[in-house]
Amino acid sequence: MHSKAIVNASNLTYELANIRLLFKDIAVAINEGQRIGLVGCNASGKSTLLKLLAQELTPKTGSIITTGSIYYLPQVSTLNLSASNDSVLDWLSSISDEWWTVTNLLKDKFETELCLSASIGSLSGGELTKLWLAIALSKQPDILLLDEPTNHLDLIALEQLQKVLQVFPGAIVIVSHKPFFLDQVVDTIWELTPKALLVYGGNYSFYRSQKESEYQTALRAHEVARKKLKHAQTSVAQEQKRAAQSQRNGRLHASSIPKIVAGAMKRKAEVTAGIAKQKHEAAVESATQKVASTKIKTTKAASIQLQERSQKQKNLIDIQGADLKLGYRTASPKENRLLIKNIQLHVSSGDRIAVAGANGSGKSCLAKAILGMKQSPAILKSGEIA
Repeated sequence: MHSKAIVNASNLTYELANIRLLFKDIAVAINEGQRIGLVGCNASGKSTLLKLLAQELTPKTGSIITTGSIYYLPQVSTLNLSASNDSVLDWLSSISDEWWTVTNLLKDKFETELCLSASIGSLSGGELTKLWLAIALSKQPDILLLDEPTNHLDLIALEQLQKVLQVFPGAIVIVSHKPFFLDQVVDTIWELTPKALLVYGGNYSFYRSQKESEYQTALRAHEVARKKLKHAQTSVAQEQKRAAQSQRNGRLHASSIPKIVAGAMKRKAEVTAGIAKQKHEAAVESATQKVASTKIKTTKAASIQLQERSQKQKNLIDIQGADLKLGYRTASPKENRLLIKNIQLHVSSGDRIAVAGANGSGKSCLAKAILGMKQSPAILKSGEIA
């Protein structure tokens, strides 16, 4: 039994500022309970398509018919909440009438408790993502449209989100750059291209296997076309050689036959040669077009070469016994929240360091504090910093 379509979109076309066509005549359908992974090249229009489905944007042409409720979660990095001084509670109350339901879902689904009096701008990307996901779940929509929700989540949070989506009763369309995550939560892949939206049944790994099969088939078709072109070019060369030899033979025998007969034979030979030439030229042109049409289009990868320099070891960062605190520089000491205590960090030229930790543990704040970014709410206090 086929599930019911709750979104039907047809002939969707969208242009950016009337100067760049993102996609044309896209047709999609979302069925009840369907799990869809939306993939495509950077700037192909994935976020735009989600906004169209959420009816936050209007297409240039086309229509969208929806029979269910939709909740759209944009990329957290586009929300611009870092400069807000609103408390988590005030901000949450402005978003949801039942903020306590959101905090309960946040604790139940993501094992996260936020300080409601803290500034919403002080939350990490991971904390903010989980908060928005809890808001989305509290709405109980028929369709969740998720734009890169995995960007700021640590491994534990990714596993939690995976479990949440696996038991979510509604349909899901998700954009993510994490193939292993898509493998666990989707059963259909949409690939967005400028010319079409291609639909593949199965998870991301199956989609990649299908793309590889398509690539190999295209390679074989292109190779066959190249061989046919080479054969057509060889036939032309042979025909030209045969015609030239025939002309030479005709001149040798012309003196031994009447002129009127020789002239008729010449005209007949020219007509025959002309027909053969047109036939072979048409074959070459057709084969050339086939080679062009079967050529595989690839995106040129950027090549970056960094020249190594032999240099003496140089101290770049030296932090001894400092504390990382979260709180705007104008805040009183009581308003500063301790993130990391007694930091011991030494970085020298040539070091390769990975900073790991749970969402909200202070990874980004530490980097911003070291750089002394003015808009960062994180500050390094006490200890020795050089």
